[in-house]
Amino acid sequence: MFEPKLELPPRPSIPFLSWTLVGVLLVSFLLLCYLPLKLDELQWKVLLVATGIYLLGNLLVMSKMKASAQKQAIKALLVGICIGLLAVELFVARSYRAASALENSNLSAWQFRVMGDCKQTQFGWRCRAQAYSSEGHSVEVWLSLHESVNYGEQLVVVGRYKPLNNDSWGYRSRLQGIWGEVTVRSIRKSIHPQGLWALPIMFRRRALSNFCPEKEASRAVLAGAVCGYRSSLDTQGLNELFSACGVAHLMAVSGGHIAIISHLLLQLARLLHLRPGSRAVLSLCVSALFVLSCGAPPSAIRSWIMSAVAALSWCVGRREHTLSAVSFVALLMAICNPGLVGQLGFQLSVLAVVGLCLFSAYVNYGLKTLFAFPKQCRLPRRLKSTLNELRSSCAASLVCQVVTIPLTLPLFSLISFVAPLANSMVMLPFTALVVCGALAASTMDIPLVNHVLLAICDVCANLVLTLLRLFASFPLACITVDLGNKVNELLFLVMIFALLVALYRLWPPIQKKTCIKAFLVVVLALFSFFVRWRYFAPARMVVLDVGQGDAILVQEGAQAVLIDTGPPDTLSVALARQNVFHLDALVLTHQHADHVGGVADLAYKMPCEQIFFAEGVTSELSSELESACKALVGTQLEELSYGDTLHVGQFVLRMIWPRMPVSGLENKDSIQFDVLYQDDKQRFRALLTGDAEKKELAELIAAGDIGDIDVLKLGHHGSKISLTAKQAQELLPELCLASAGEKNKYGHPSGECIEIVKNIGSCFLCTIDCGDICVCPAEGGPTIVCQKSFVD
Repeated sequence: MFEPKLELPPRPSIPFLSWTLVGVLLVSFLLLCYLPLKLDELQWKVLLVATGIYLLGNLLVMSKMKASAQKQAIKALLVGICIGLLAVELFVARSYRAASALENSNLSAWQFRVMGDCKQTQFGWRCRAQAYSSEGHSVEVWLSLHESVNYGEQLVVVGRYKPLNNDSWGYRSRLQGIWGEVTVRSIRKSIHPQGLWALPIMFRRRALSNFCPEKEASRAVLAGAVCGYRSSLDTQGLNELFSACGVAHLMAVSGGHIAIISHLLLQLARLLHLRPGSRAVLSLCVSALFVLSCGAPPSAIRSWIMSAVAALSWCVGRREHTLSAVSFVALLMAICNPGLVGQLGFQLSVLAVVGLCLFSAYVNYGLKTLFAFPKQCRLPRRLKSTLNELRSSCAASLVCQVVTIPLTLPLFSLISFVAPLANSMVMLPFTALVVCGALAASTMDIPLVNHVLLAICDVCANLVLTLLRLFASFPLACITVDLGNKVNELLFLVMIFALLVALYRLWPPIQKKTCIKAFLVVVLALFSFFVRWRYFAPARMVVLDVGQGDAILVQEGAQAVLIDTGPPDTLSVALARQNVFHLDALVLTHQHADHVGGVADLAYKMPCEQIFFAEGVTSELSSELESACKALVGTQLEELSYGDTLHVGQFVLRMIWPRMPVSGLENKDSIQFDVLYQDDKQRFRALLTGDAEKKELAELIAAGDIGDIDVLKLGHHGSKISLTAKQAQELLPELCLASAGEKNKYGHPSGECIEIVKNIGSCFLCTIDCGDICVCPAEGGPTIVCQKSFVD
């Protein structure tokens, strides 16, 4: 670490098995993505004939290839494509027969094995299940239930089976090996796990009952780390913290998690001067305990096998064969079950382990070069070893983050800049947490030992949480990135792949000065972009496209206020589209989920100073909303009364409804704002109505609180009771806006409301057609910019 010149590590070779794996994964992905969900007899015959012709053509091409290294790689790739074709067609045929049998038979004749923890949705509970029949058919389906069921249980149900539709959800499900959805009306019988399968399931259940994850945050972290149980993390708002710091994989049964844990355990074993065999045993035993405590789901078993193969090869001094061994294991898995190709856990497992095999040594060398100390700087030997291990863990984390970002960014739209440092710093207490947690789960029958181990786990978990909260508090610790559409996602994937290929092909030596200059240029460009939008944003009011919900941004210069947050999991991306980095305040008009559901989405991602409610609402908050608000701003929950004003640059937001304390539980309780923008050259006035309807609007007009306006944000998403023709004539807005979700079941915005608006000569715009709608004050009237082009 302290030498001025370092030797470039040798470039690992890519074995032929890896090219075969690429061929299998590529053809499996393409076929499962684009093959019709249902094939008739003629289509099957055409597919089989085309496959046969292709296989014969491949054999002919391969027979004429010369024995050069590049030609051998191409030959291995073609072999993989042929194997993938056969495997996928057999898988599709087998699954289609089973799905057809399930559709045409009585559901009560089947058993459904629950394959994971249930996840709560707005319509109930959903989980993945394996359906079995007495005739030997087997197929994976979604189970939709009214109540939660335990992982590992076998159910006999009464309900209705629905095949996958020909839409994006249907193709995404089949890509994961799922062929339909069973809506459960009632559960006739629940059979507890039996045989060997019961051992890890019961072990996990006992561990969870011992950990008491609902008790406090440290126990929720313990249950997530050791058992892969995330429900308590959701209820305590900790998932956002882990995501913001780039360590969410530590709370999931994923390949990235197990790969990093195994790698660091090997490094720890080396630090303890253990022999190679002992290192492998330690790594495999601890990670196996983790898999057992998770209930031994297939995803964890697959990840453990790949990491175990890599660790054994690494420890016995056969690092050059590690990638071959991992590729062989992944190849067998993909051939036996092509449905794995679409599962995120399998994808992360392959990418993380392969990435570590190819690039960890190079990245470690790069960090060693960039952060080398001068010769005259002498540090104690133990400190040197600690810094070396910290650098190695940082390199492993950085490699895993980069090679998996083509998958994680389109799915989660988040980049964490503190992820490498956070992963490195929390890994020691987290590894101790996993080890002690697994031991605590194994010593439940020895109370004294169990209590001591749980106390150690509490210390480790609290240390992890303290460190993560520290990292999350850094400015720009993470940013939300909106790639926009599938084309951009594909371009991003190609770009990252091209960069990795170029890095592997060139394998350039690291020049410290050149890297520093390039880093400074990138930082300066990003800093300029940040300053432009953080401190010099234009005056604007933006109705954000958050689906079936409301979220309105009012911003000028360095100040920004957000009114409502829309439904869950949509707001961060919407704010990223508008380059918002900070909120001075958040106003929640009332407590309906389509207006407050995104509060949790902001925690640890968007700095926010305070939250405002209508007078009387803070004493009526639901526990879930209160927890989300406190995770975002702490205790800074304020109330607004009639006549109170908020100032955002030249914007003045005057609260004109409600006039008395309310609970915030009904549409009529919605906060309404009279928004005025005025300077020497421009004047602009708008009415923001939340979910208020025509009755409340009539009272406002009668009281003289509002008159002629430029922009009206229609109440209740433009429902038929939001506005009357008389009210529209009195307000005479030039522009009427509505926020609603595409194909929503409520029919918003209603045809009656749109007709009223157009009859007074007003322009009507909705987020369904326009996306984000940005209204900017300007001389001669406000200007309008829409995210999407549309035809009125």
